[in-house]
Amino acid sequence: MRQLFYLITGERNGTMEKRVELLAPCGGYESFLAAVNAGADAVYLGGKAFGARAYAENFSEEELITVIRQAHLFGVKVYLTVNTQLKQRELCDLCACLSPLYGEGLDGVIVQDMGVLACLKRNFPDLKFHASTQMTITGAYGAAFLRELGCARIVPARELSLSEIREIKKEVPIEIEAFIHGAMCYCYSGQCLMSSMIGGRSGNRGRCAGPCRLPYRTAGREGYFLSLKDMNTLEHIPELIEAGIDSFKIEGRMKKPEYVAGVVSVYRKYIDRYYEDGGFRTEQRDRDILSGLYLRSETGNGYYTKSRGKDMLTLQKPGYDEADPELLRELRERYVRELPKRKIRVSVECRENEPLCGKVCFADRKSGEEVCLSVRGAMTERADRRAVSGEEIERQLVKTGGTPFEVEKCSVDVSENVFVPMSRVKELRREMLQKIYAYHGARNAGEQERETGEEKQEAERQTLPEDVGKNVSLTILVQTKEQFEALFPAMEKDEYLILDADLLLEEKEIQGKLRDSGVHWGIRCPVILRESDEGFLRDLQSIVEKGNPEIIYCATVDAFAWVRSISYRGQIAGESSLYAWNSEAVCFWEAELSRISIPLELDSREIRELCGAVDHAVCLEAPVYGRTAFMVSANCIKLSAGACDRDRKRYAELTDRMGNVFPVYTNCSHCYNIIYNYLPYSCHDSLWMLFQDGIRAYRIELTTEGGAEAKEVVQTFRKLFASIWKGKKSGQEKGKIAGMETTQGRFRRGVE
Repeated sequence: MRQLFYLITGERNGTMEKRVELLAPCGGYESFLAAVNAGADAVYLGGKAFGARAYAENFSEEELITVIRQAHLFGVKVYLTVNTQLKQRELCDLCACLSPLYGEGLDGVIVQDMGVLACLKRNFPDLKFHASTQMTITGAYGAAFLRELGCARIVPARELSLSEIREIKKEVPIEIEAFIHGAMCYCYSGQCLMSSMIGGRSGNRGRCAGPCRLPYRTAGREGYFLSLKDMNTLEHIPELIEAGIDSFKIEGRMKKPEYVAGVVSVYRKYIDRYYEDGGFRTEQRDRDILSGLYLRSETGNGYYTKSRGKDMLTLQKPGYDEADPELLRELRERYVRELPKRKIRVSVECRENEPLCGKVCFADRKSGEEVCLSVRGAMTERADRRAVSGEEIERQLVKTGGTPFEVEKCSVDVSENVFVPMSRVKELRREMLQKIYAYHGARNAGEQERETGEEKQEAERQTLPEDVGKNVSLTILVQTKEQFEALFPAMEKDEYLILDADLLLEEKEIQGKLRDSGVHWGIRCPVILRESDEGFLRDLQSIVEKGNPEIIYCATVDAFAWVRSISYRGQIAGESSLYAWNSEAVCFWEAELSRISIPLELDSREIRELCGAVDHAVCLEAPVYGRTAFMVSANCIKLSAGACDRDRKRYAELTDRMGNVFPVYTNCSHCYNIIYNYLPYSCHDSLWMLFQDGIRAYRIELTTEGGAEAKEVVQTFRKLFASIWKGKKSGQEKGKIAGMETTQGRFRRGVE
């Protein structure tokens, strides 16, 4: 009886003790049932939109309401994933989707987009907000800022060690939710652009194509250098609990219900064992269950006790091991079924001596928006003998067998004394279905037409706004001393020279050259800041206080929060990794930043929509040249392929199956890698369009370029800007800048 009382109340030795939450993934309703039956304290799941697992089964509004009601009967909490980036046109559906769930007592939402956070906080003030791991929170600075914004919980970057989690918990009174089991992303917190830039499938939109699971070559070796082992922390439960973690999160919303049931039941057993007697031992049978449930051949404990190296990778085999044949048979029998039908809603009006009027409605696959298409059918007649009934028409309309459609709702409005042959009703049904097919075909064609039309529109524009050339600035970011020396002597009055923070600390004579030079200059913070960077930050603060840079660029929430903490009085700028996809996000950052970079995953139409939805009190900055940072990783390519050379050569190379060579920046000062695109991004032949959208700030980001190349790139853009300011078109060759092959990224086509 005492043991049962403890299991219910959490009381031990006469005191109440808060127990860690076991949080399970649910990709569908059967996974939800498995999670609850196996002992989960909470579940996280997504609706049909706005979640970072677009390819999971996910839940309808009605299913979500059912899940919330059932979960609460068993004392299980429900968190909704709204952890994707929303485009401007998607904002209008956000609150409407959440409102009925909020009324049912939804326990919290997991968010990544600052615009989503601001919007939901304004409309649902009592809702609890959890900051997604995709916010890449790596320390107390970012955690404190999010707590200030009203977040009840953070999911820190999966790259943190246990000591770093302890430090956050010590300094900031906020709940911490941490992953304990499942697949790992190679990129920090999954903020990867590789899938979107190469294939148009955005990981930030829940559609990652998994390029990290492909083979690559580096340092003369071939292997799966970006494929991390799956996480399995069963043996470390006591350490994780004692580090102050509030919620144990299991990865796997795209995995089967059996996976959810097995993993949850095993972790439930050993969490309870820890609290029951303080002792801890695992059994081989349970370890075997975990190793056989949709995991890779080898597992590790993530970054909790390790930092980097090849022993964290599945170098030879990134795929999953086969399960037991009997388990496979059971899965096939129970879950290998035909794809669900596409739900449609049809309605028909039948009036005497008028054409049949039909309407078919469905949800657009990409936008989630309601689409309704009208169809006119055959003429009706006055009934001579027997009038047609609504039931007869409905029976014909719902017969969609042999097609990928299912009528979920059918309404028929028939006037008296009307007759129409059932063959004509069948024709109307066929035309409705053909209309759906035609819609999707026309849409794809329309997207191509849109691109062509934009180019035509661009060619027809002959004038620019009167203020063009006024208050226009060009920012040039340099990473090497060679680039600095090539550009510094000839900086122009409307240009800003931004220096990488590491460069400033390594090349101290540069600091002296900047003082009293008259050049507008600034600093770019490191891409990642960790607990180990405190000494570096003290040195950087000293440079800021002595040198008075005019602007500081921040790539993460932690970097921004640190800059704000030192009472810096200059401008603070946000890089594209802060993700201002929509007007809500821009308005949020407007209160904190002097400028914010436009995300690289938006296409030209989406940029135009964003610019049209905000005033320009905040300066939207357009990246116009640079190698896109595909991934920022805590792991090290050099160490994985051999041994770390401690910065003997700053760049490594990673070659894919197509022979494309990706430069890999190995930052040994902060122990992270940046994998860049093999082609520089450039929108030199689209500057006119950006000017028309009202953008007045532009950024060139130099990476691997030598001094001469850097100078040529900058001079080329100066000429282009000068030409545009005069109302003239660029004659620059498409696809090339300064003689180099380039890419437009997703500027023309965008991402899913």
